[in-house]
Amino acid sequence: VIDDSFLVLLIIDTTQGIGEQDKRLASMIDDYGRGLVVVMNKWDLLDEDSRERIEAEYASELGYVSWAPRVNISATTGRNLEGLTKALAVSWDSYKKRISTARLNALIEEIVVSNPHPIRGGKQPKMKYASQVGVRPPTFVLHTRGKLDATYLRFIERRLREQFGFEGTPLRLRVKPQKRG
Repeated sequence: VIDDSFLVLLIIDTTQGIGEQDKRLASMIDDYGRGLVVVMNKWDLLDEDSRERIEAEYASELGYVSWAPRVNISATTGRNLEGLTKALAVSWDSYKKRISTARLNALIEEIVVSNPHPIRGGKQPKMKYASQVGVRPPTFVLHTRGKLDATYLRFIERRLREQFGFEGTPLRLRVKPQKRG
């Protein structure tokens, strides 16, 4: 069902905590490149200590989908269902968002100037330019001279999110090293 969807609601029963199945589903949603809204149901049944425990558990167990909006609801009472509607709209807009090449490369240039890639083995990989090659999910190709570290790619992803939003959607970054010459 996930691979046939554009957006997925991951509904977690907060009275049960975050289970192994919740973690597996979140990972699959990310792997399939689908938009995501995490729904924390039965929030109204939790006391303050339980809410703090769930917050900590969420951060440690589902931190890899921190890009997904999270909505605390009560399906029984209807509490905060309007927040769910808003989160779905945000995720959908981000999932199909396209950034112009000029705006994208302005950010890439800013990143390279302010935080260049670390030197590895006496050489420093260089980013030449970037382009967005797809949506649903937003997919970017970074044309480089040399390989980029995974930590630097996560930094670029974080900056893309800060600059352009992309809440509720995974981002795909592909590196295309070019030969010198």
